[in-house]
Amino acid sequence: VSSTVIDLSYIEIPINLRFPLIGAGPVRLNLVVGPRIGINTGCEIKVDRGALADCAGFAEGFEVSQLDWSGTVGLGVSVSLGGLAYMGTDLTYVYGFTDVATDTVADLKKNRAFTLQAHLGFDIF
Repeated sequence: VSSTVIDLSYIEIPINLRFPLIGAGPVRLNLVVGPRIGINTGCEIKVDRGALADCAGFAEGFEVSQLDWSGTVGLGVSVSLGGLAYMGTDLTYVYGFTDVATDTVADLKKNRAFTLQAHLGFDIF
């Protein structure tokens, strides 16, 4: 049985909207939703426990998508810093809408991930 591992690197740009669920004093529990754009910055591939190699030239018809469009949903906790500023942390699930690659060799699908992220923000409403 042959196995293929693809290691993709992205710069990700999330656009998160936070909707307060519970607020008590300076602490809020938020629903976090929004789109996320991933810009591919690298791709390495390993076949059958071999060494990692660049994806370019891996197989005819194989091309890695340069943009990855995703959606994010999760929960976050925010703490007021006074005035309109706040900071906190989010635990989110990211679901990819874009195919990772055009591929005739491996059964590639879409990116999916859990993320833990810190945020600093400002109330606009």
